[in-house]
Parts: sequence; C-alpha cells; structure tokens
Amino acid sequence: MIAEVVSNRKIATATFLMKLKTERQISADPGMFLMVGFDGMDPFLNRPFSIVDIVKSEVHIIYNLRGRGTRKLSNLASGEIVQITGPWGRAMPKPKGKTILVAGGIGVAPMLYYLKSYPSVLMLYGARDADSLIPVAGYKVTIFTEDGSAGNKGMVTDGITDDYDLVIACGPIPLLARVNAIISKAESWGIFEGRMGCGCGICLGCVLPGHGRYIRICTEGPAIPLKEVDFESLRHRV
Repeated sequence: MIAEVVSNRKIATATFLMKLKTERQISADPGMFLMVGFDGMDPFLNRPFSIVDIVKSEVHIIYNLRGRGTRKLSNLASGEIVQITGPWGRAMPKPKGKTILVAGGIGVAPMLYYLKSYPSVLMLYGARDADSLIPVAGYKVTIFTEDGSAGNKGMVTDGITDDYDLVIACGPIPLLARVNAIISKAESWGIFEGRMGCGCGICLGCVLPGHGRYIRICTEGPAIPLKEVDFESLRHRV
C-alpha cells in the first residue's frame, strides 16, 4: 500500500514521529506493527515499526535513527511517498486486574497506542536522560532517567514490584530479561523487536529462542509471554 508523509518531526534525541496518510483506513490493535519501505532497492528490506496511533486515514509511527533505512526515513518531507504493508503481528493482551506497563526508550511507542485505549493503566517509562524522553503527557506515567535529569533517577525496572496481575514490557532485551526475573506471580508479556525481511513469518529472520523451539516475532509476537522465551540463550545480547 502507498502512504503519503503528512509530517515527520524530531520529538526527542535521535527520535522522530512520522504521520502517514494511507490509501484506506487501517484497523489495528495495540502492539501490532507496519512494515515500511521505499520504491526501488535501497534499502532492500522494509523496516518494522510499532503503530503509535491511528486517526482516521492517518497512521503514526515513532522511530530512532539507527542505520541507513531510518536515516532515509528522517529525510522525508511532507508529500513524499513510502510503501507499507500490514498491520502484522499479535496484539498486546487487554488489561486484567492490576495491570502495569514497563517501557524503556523507544519501547514506549506501542504503549502509547495501548494507553489511548486503556488510559487508566499505569506506565513506568525510562530513558537515558530528559532529552531522550518521548512525550507522554495525558497518561498515568512514572518517569525514570538514568542520570536523574527528569523523574526518578535509576532504571525503569527499579519501579517494578511483583504484586500485579498483568505486566507488559517493551524495550531492549536486558530490560525484558530483568522484568522476567522480577515477576514470578503475575502474567507477564514482552513486546519484542527484531530484524525482519517479510513481517509475515516466511523468512525466519526474526526468530527468538524459546524453550525447545524458535519463536517468530512477526507472527507469534511481537507480544510474547516472557516465560516462553529462553533468556539464557539470549545472554550474549543481555
């Protein structure tokens, strides 16, 4: 599907919010993602991005500058065209009982769409410093920064206790591993990211090690129960 760039602006350190106007209105649940790419072969593979919001015929994504693909995205101006497919993936579970979200860095992106649907849910949100924080005004959020320049000083996982019914976390692998280690009673889910070639389970480029099997992030996730992931096998990334 073709999508037109409506706006593309920097909202935090090396972080951009892009609004896209689609040919038809998209319907998606929180946690699902789009594959975004360009005409031609540069870069060859599309990139996956969590859906941050959908407003009529607009879909919003947030991305960090990480490489050639995202740098090319950051240079797009209003009116330029990208190619999108999706939405793809398994959505986040609905709140139940006492629910909390835990987000680190760009991991806040899918949480914003979740909070739009469930604004009473509390979120713990951590970033490196105040300049790296993505705007989250209007929701119940407790902020953590590593240098103490905004909110509480420390890691976002410092605020987690094991007295919830449902915990949903999104961020780098070390954050998800730490949440998994802390939570023993609650149902706990992680929103995972990975390099993807297709977004629909064919290429197997985004697999995670599970217990006795591999898990495809694109089709069995991005929302995956943390207990299903073999974090010991991921220790080289933790």
